Amino acid sequence: GPVKSGYGRGSKTLGFPTANLPQFEDFIDKNNLKNGVYSGLALIEGGDSLMGCVSNIGVSPTFVGQENPCRIIETYIYNRENGLPDFYGKQLRLVLTGYIRPELKYSNLQDLISQIKYDVEIAK
Repeated sequence: GPVKSGYGRGSKTLGFPTANLPQFEDFIDKNNLKNGVYSGLALIEGGDSLMGCVSNIGVSPTFVGQENPCRIIETYIYNRENGLPDFYGKQLRLVLTGYIRPELKYSNLQDLISQIKYDVEIAK
């Protein structure tokens, strides 16, 4: 689906820019996808190669008071081609290839950042 703008905390706060796909809550529910972190592959509209990614399905509970209003998919493409511009509004095709862990609430951002780094290593 089309990539939407989010809160900007993926890139600005955490250092992991994400493609936000908030419009798939019905798809998530119908397919019984549980909240959590998944490994996957992504293809951006106009691109010609699959890129490895880590996706979170959920509400981002660490951001107390700023949780997502619904369950969304937030995808970090970790082997993003150098110089690839932002792709807001472009179609993103996503294949989830494995479940890594449940979505968790962290007591501080540094613990969350460390966990995301570890998730990326697992996904690779």
